[in-house]
Parts: sequence; C-alpha cells; structure tokens
Amino acid sequence: PMFDLFEQAWWSYRSVILINITVSAVICVLFSFAWLQNRSYKVFGWYALNSMFWALFLATALKTSAWPFSSSVNLSRANGLIYAGFVISFCIVALRLGELRLTRLEKLLWAIVIASSLCILLVPEQWFYLTTVLAALFTAINVAVCLWFPWHAWRSRKMEQMVFGACIPIVMLFAV
Repeated sequence: PMFDLFEQAWWSYRSVILINITVSAVICVLFSFAWLQNRSYKVFGWYALNSMFWALFLATALKTSAWPFSSSVNLSRANGLIYAGFVISFCIVALRLGELRLTRLEKLLWAIVIASSLCILLVPEQWFYLTTVLAALFTAINVAVCLWFPWHAWRSRKMEQMVFGACIPIVMLFAV
C-alpha cells in the first residue's frame, strides 16, 4: 500500500508540472503572436519570453536523465541559465507593466545575469555547488520584485497594475 501511495503522489506531482508547462507554453505562443502583431507593446514579448523560460525550467523537473547533456552538472548549468533568464524577464515584465524606466536598475540586473551566467558556465565541476549562491540571489531578486510591485501598483492606482499587483502575491504563495 505504501508504494501505491508513492506512485499516486508521484503521478500527481508530475501531472501538475506537465499541466503548468502546457499552460505556460500556450501563454508563450499567445503573447508572442500578440507582440508580433503590435511590436510597440514590448511587455507582451517579455511576458512570452518569461513564460518560455518558466516552461523550460519546469521541464527540467520532469527529466529522469541528463540527456541531451553529457552529465547532470551540465544539465544543472542549463537549468541555472534558464532560471537566470526567467528572473530577468520577470523583472523586465514588472518594470514595463509598472510603466517604469529604471535604466540603472535594468543595467545592474543585466550585469548580474551576465556575470552569473559566465560563472555558471565556467566554474569547475568540483566547485559547482557554489552556484547555489547564485540561485539564492536570483530567488531573492524575484521575491523582492514580488513584494515591491503590489506596493507600486497600489500607489499608481492604475487598474491593470493593481490587477497584476494582486496576482503576484497569490503566485508567490503557490511557489512556496
């Protein structure tokens, strides 16, 4: 009976991830087409990219082997790069939806992503465990944006920002 419970939980876990990947891929396609139709709405392109990175990140959770990579460390490197792409695209989406042009902050975020990506790619395998610090950094940036945007939306009093600002904490609760 214990093995049956484990199998059921494993199947449920993988099914939820697969559904999430499917929804994210559909959102990616829809927002890509919306952006291609009207390129002035750059937030659509960034959101499509964000959804793509999220779907790829989740896809690594379903993997049972390192294929197509030569080792699990190389798979982890790819996963770290995907997570960095997810976080930077999420930050840009939040800034664009908030109608903010914080060029210094954006440059800082891009510098962090580029430096972290180089570290992920170049760190020797025996020191690869140190890249968990980068994962923590990206998670902290993501949480900071999730906490900051509702406050910004409340101050702006703009409906679309307030809706997004109300959704972010809900998504953050599900992530925990």
